Amino acid sequence: MPAKKTKIKKTPASPVESAGIRTKGKEKMLSIWFFVGLMLTVIGVIVTGTGINYIFHPQNATRLAELNPNLWWGVIILVAGFLFLVPAWKQHNKQS
Repeated sequence: MPAKKTKIKKTPASPVESAGIRTKGKEKMLSIWFFVGLMLTVIGVIVTGTGINYIFHPQNATRLAELNPNLWWGVIILVAGFLFLVPAWKQHNKQS
């Protein structure tokens, strides 16, 4: 009697394949630091824009309003966002 042939089921290599999404070639995934940098950059732009707006349209004056903390913190957050975003983007493009 001939031996029984069993069919081997191929397991998906990635969550994208297991979801039934077909991809061509090698997948390129972005680092989590790219998204952290993107989020910080967007928040930095919003806070910096608020600080610039307060220069031209001052609100009710508080004790330290002349220091314009929105502008300073917005710039600091924007720089931090770029410090995460740029290296992550360079690393992603180097892998391709």
